[in-house]
Amino acid sequence: MRLVFVLLGILWAALCNAQMPWTYVRGDNHAWMLYRPQKVRINIISDARVGQIKMKIESVKLSEKDCKLYTWSTSLWPHAGGPDMQVDTETKTWVDDKGKVVKIVARYERGNYVATATATMKGDELEVATDNREGKKTSTLFPAGGVELFDRAFTGFMKEEKKIGDTWDWYTLDPIKGVPVKNTARVKNTFRGKFGEVVYDGRSFEITTPSGSIVAYVSNEGELLQIDYGNGVRVYPDYYVPTWRTLESPGVPPPSSR
Repeated sequence: MRLVFVLLGILWAALCNAQMPWTYVRGDNHAWMLYRPQKVRINIISDARVGQIKMKIESVKLSEKDCKLYTWSTSLWPHAGGPDMQVDTETKTWVDDKGKVVKIVARYERGNYVATATATMKGDELEVATDNREGKKTSTLFPAGGVELFDRAFTGFMKEEKKIGDTWDWYTLDPIKGVPVKNTARVKNTFRGKFGEVVYDGRSFEITTPSGSIVAYVSNEGELLQIDYGNGVRVYPDYYVPTWRTLESPGVPPPSSR
């Protein structure tokens, strides 16, 4: 069954020390919550909310051209083992009707520090304007591999199904430095897992970036069920609320691989 791949997006290093994919999501509005396990009794743990992720897809016009606007926003709240103040990021990407990225605006905010990078694609050039504590700056870049690697965030899985072990690369935009950031995804395994009262089959994907790696679990129906970060943080859809569990119980997921 062909899965519907919408796009790959970004969760910056400040949010759980890795980047996060827009992946296999259906519909135009979605939200996920970030949880971190904490011990509430000697042998009982619960999952405390430490942040949220939201995405939205809109039909808009940019310079009189029809585009899809993809907005990906994240918030990480202060907590033990995390930041001492709230961290927010937002990435807006305009994609034309041919699947080409035409503009990206990436924003990072932590306390009083705000950084924004705006990238405009012009042929094989990337015109970038940054605005941060060091001031405003403009530059023209020629990314290795071409600006097409930004498009691959939207076409990586639409051309063909991927097998276990297959990889693909794409670029995202660093909101602070205003430079392309290379990401690599690998089909890690298949899984069967019970999420709530429903049993899902799907595939897991390992996403590797310069700041770390995560594992995303996606059902064959195209639903992003869970993301695992190396620091214990997990991401679940906003409609699911983890329950208390003993230290010996696995909780839900990670789904069992097979």
